[in-house]
Amino acid sequence: MKICVMALAVCALPSICGSGEYSRKITPDAIVENRGGQHWVKQRSKLSKRIESFAVKYGADEMLAAEMAELLCALENGKVLAAIAAKESGFDVRALGRVGEVGAYQVLPKYWGDPGNNFSSQTEKADKILQELLDASNGDLAAALERYNGTGLKAKAYASSVLSLAAKIQ
Repeated sequence: MKICVMALAVCALPSICGSGEYSRKITPDAIVENRGGQHWVKQRSKLSKRIESFAVKYGADEMLAAEMAELLCALENGKVLAAIAAKESGFDVRALGRVGEVGAYQVLPKYWGDPGNNFSSQTEKADKILQELLDASNGDLAAALERYNGTGLKAKAYASSVLSLAAKIQ
């Protein structure tokens, strides 16, 4: 009996969920989605547009910058993460550092795990790292950014530089 119910549910799924067709396009002013034949249009926020311009200015591929911006503007610390990606790699998901750092945010896999090979997974990893560092720094963003980079005078300069870059997105 369970098999018949499951088979019925699977057969009914297309009528419940639509055709299963999905597409998404980001224009300069809107996000246009096709979900199973229904079209949805959402206006892009000013923050998303500012992050996109910032990303392109600091090295992001123009074809990917809008998608990156949409992802970043949905995060609490999206502007800071954009600044980290700009400073660390110029938004290059394939970047490799001299001591084993990888990706747009130059994450050290031996400490933080594999960040993945696309901007979305790397951003998710960097966001988790930043949250952990913020917790360890009692919410002090500058201190968390210093920890992101290491310790000492270079780390203080790094934190200051990232905060200055993030402020440019205002």
